[in-house]
Amino acid sequence: MSTLQTASAVETSDGLYRAVWRWHFFAGVVVAPLLLILAASGLVMLARAPIETALYGDALTVAPANSRQTPNAQLAAVRAAFPNAQPTLFVPPVGPDRSSEFSVVESHGHVAGHGHNEAALSVYVDPYTARVIGTVDPARTPYGWANAIHGTLLLGDVGDAIVEIAAGLAVLLIISGLYLARPRRQAWRSVLLPPVSLAQRTRTRGLHGAIGYWIALPLLFFLLSGLTWTNVWGGRVVQAWSTVSLERNPAPRSTTHTHDDLNRGPLEEVPWALEQTPMPESGSLAGTPGFRPSAGSRSRGRIRRTRWIQALSCGIATRRQRHVDCVRLHPRWRCRRARR
Repeated sequence: MSTLQTASAVETSDGLYRAVWRWHFFAGVVVAPLLLILAASGLVMLARAPIETALYGDALTVAPANSRQTPNAQLAAVRAAFPNAQPTLFVPPVGPDRSSEFSVVESHGHVAGHGHNEAALSVYVDPYTARVIGTVDPARTPYGWANAIHGTLLLGDVGDAIVEIAAGLAVLLIISGLYLARPRRQAWRSVLLPPVSLAQRTRTRGLHGAIGYWIALPLLFFLLSGLTWTNVWGGRVVQAWSTVSLERNPAPRSTTHTHDDLNRGPLEEVPWALEQTPMPESGSLAGTPGFRPSAGSRSRGRIRRTRWIQALSCGIATRRQRHVDCVRLHPRWRCRRARR
């Protein structure tokens, strides 16, 4: 009787092993090409600064001088060069040899309340002479292309769903691989450090399992953190739980916009947890006016609502990031920290 039970348990174990192996194989066939695409596009995104400096150095760098022009003077130069465009964002220079950046949107290209759909153009100004020295379309830079490929495979919501499915299958790939490579009759040492004296096929399989065990946790971290940016897992599950709540802080006096409006085109630069957080449109306890209110901003003896935006609202400050003070801006104007 015990012999029959042992044979049945071994058969069940072998059946489970073969089933897991099939899942592991087919998941790998689907996931491997997409992981290579995501890895390549991610490397391009990480190398954004040196790539853009090499390609757009004439617009990004300037010759340092003694004094800088005021932001109003730089804004006037941008409006003179683009009379039919609406300035929406200002990035101060990140160094003495760097230019100022203004983001402008054509009047007919602006979609109110949803920054992802804006056809923004980056205009670079010499802060010492208040002269426009170049323009760049952020969506057509290497970073813009890599970001679009990394998030949607250039297929919109369909591509986003494909990436999310591939990331989910990659999690299954890791879990099933850990099960298949676990030690069955040998010690853990032979799994984590397979001997090189084995036959070619056995050695290759052993190296595959060992590498999988060593990189399993970091790879799981990358996949799970990347899933937070997807539509279903991220938008409907993670973001709903991790969004900053205003209940612990004083609520602004008017909240018609969210931090998601600060994202430009395909570039998602606002931290995920802040995107759904309302943005104050009036009132501030910090900063002083940095831009003159536009003509017609007074109505019936009262100043029309202006937006106060703190650069720190775009993320957590680090030693390498420079921020600007809160400034009084046009209702459609916004300001973010310098990030290049």
